[in-house]
Amino acid sequence: MKKNYFTLLLILGTYNVFAQCFTSISCGEGHVAALKSNNSAWTWGWNGWGQQGNGNTFDEYNPISLSSSLNWQKITCGEYNTFVIGINGTLWGTGNNTYGALGINSTELYTTALIQIGTSTNWKQVSGSGYFTLATKTDNTLWGWGQNNSYQMGNATCCNDRLSPGQ
Repeated sequence: MKKNYFTLLLILGTYNVFAQCFTSISCGEGHVAALKSNNSAWTWGWNGWGQQGNGNTFDEYNPISLSSSLNWQKITCGEYNTFVIGINGTLWGTGNNTYGALGINSTELYTTALIQIGTSTNWKQVSGSGYFTLATKTDNTLWGWGQNNSYQMGNATCCNDRLSPGQ
């Protein structure tokens, strides 16, 4: 009887480690990003632009941890990048930066490491596309960066890409 009880505890304990629930999920162009109930971020799938933030551009066939931090509250995929918002309100991104789509004040084509976007600590929501990104802050202001060839920034300007977040 003790042996069966021990086996049952071992099985349940092992199951519990791998069965943490995903609480949100987002899909990009061939890659997936998700949050687990313990606030950890996970990615898998195509990684050609470094959108998995794991330091390379190799595809991942199983979920991998986006970061060792367990402090994420939101996650979303752009077409070729991934964004996460920390519990502390900071915004982070990885992957495609064509036209400044990551908002990291750089023309670097892409990054394979998770990088903080600006220094603000009041990001609320983010939505990436192929080459531009829009986000809101907790004061409900709208911010944008990246390609602006079709008035994507919503401020009546055209044709000047924005490399960092602007209201």
